[in-house]
Amino acid sequence: LAAILERPAVGIELDPSRARASAQNLRTVAAWFGALNAPWFVQSRVLVGNGTNAEGVLAALGSPGIGLLQLDPARPRNSRTHDLEEMAPSPNEVLSAWAPLLAQGPDGPAVLLDLSPRLTHEQRLSLEAMIDTHLPGVQRTWVWGSRGGG
Repeated sequence: LAAILERPAVGIELDPSRARASAQNLRTVAAWFGALNAPWFVQSRVLVGNGTNAEGVLAALGSPGIGLLQLDPARPRNSRTHDLEEMAPSPNEVLSAWAPLLAQGPDGPAVLLDLSPRLTHEQRLSLEAMIDTHLPGVQRTWVWGSRGGG
């Protein structure tokens, strides 16, 4: 998205090796777009952490806020249910940390949650309640982008 929108991106990964891979992927995309010197790429960063220290991240980057929050929490590989409590970082903790710092567009803040397609109806309702707590009134839709093979 950073390359398409020509906007800087900040990635936060739990695992240092994944952070390095994400940084390399970002560089590969920038090279493909011929944008290795473009401001969006030069200002982009991939950090190691759990994503819950939003103010610390923005202070370190010298940024007042973000335009889009994309959360793709880690899920246990051997789990058949993918409970919300098993996700790391906790969607509730990340939403709590970042919600006050999200830029407000004409339709509210932009948030993309990449979650397991195996979430039950009850889990989706629980997640909707979390969203309502931290982002009251935000518009939303559910889209399944995978077949749940993982």
